[in-house]
Amino acid sequence: MKYFKPKSVTWWAGVSLIATGGVIGVDVGYDVGPIADVLNAWTGPVGPSLLIAQGAGLVGIRGALSDV
Repeated sequence: MKYFKPKSVTWWAGVSLIATGGVIGVDVGYDVGPIADVLNAWTGPVGPSLLIAQGAGLVGIRGALSDV
């Protein structure tokens, strides 16, 4: 439960980046629809792997700060 902090804005930012990267990554193989097109336009040239890595980093930082 160290990394699950639903009352934290940092945690929600990380989860939203992970979800965005996941949707864009799935859209490469399957047609997700207009949601992926909007997310692709919103994120620009940033790839899904970078979005997922940044989101995991934010969740990890929030988990590390909970010990302080």
